[in-house]
Amino acid sequence: MFAKNTNFFKRIFSFNLMNFSQHSKVIIIGAGTGGISTAKQMIQGKNFKKTDITIFDPQSIHYYQPGFTKIAGLHGMDKLLTKHIIYDIKEITNDFNFKNWAISDIDPENNSVVDQNGEKWTYDYLIVAAGLKVDLDSIPGN
Repeated sequence: MFAKNTNFFKRIFSFNLMNFSQHSKVIIIGAGTGGISTAKQMIQGKNFKKTDITIFDPQSIHYYQPGFTKIAGLHGMDKLLTKHIIYDIKEITNDFNFKNWAISDIDPENNSVVDQNGEKWTYDYLIVAAGLKVDLDSIPGN
């Protein structure tokens, strides 16, 4: 009887991800120097636990850009310094709720963001530390 009516079960057990949301006390967009240092300060202040913070970043590796100035002045030191300039985000965020995804939409009026998978996340606090993108071609005469 039930095996013949599979549409009945599909209707009962199907749901739309856009109607389902997850909540995090703090959402940080960006796992670069700004996002990670802010998250660590929040933990050190003992106002938040690591599990209270969700960090979103589509990259898996970040470059600590102030370190590049050291490489330019030290010949032969580039291999030694590289480990301090390039870091794996997953190692740094190992105890945080880290999502290796981009955020596609921010809705501050409703305290929510939507990730690249279409999943909605709500928050109490939002920190945007997405960094920058260098576009030298946009400079006239370059």
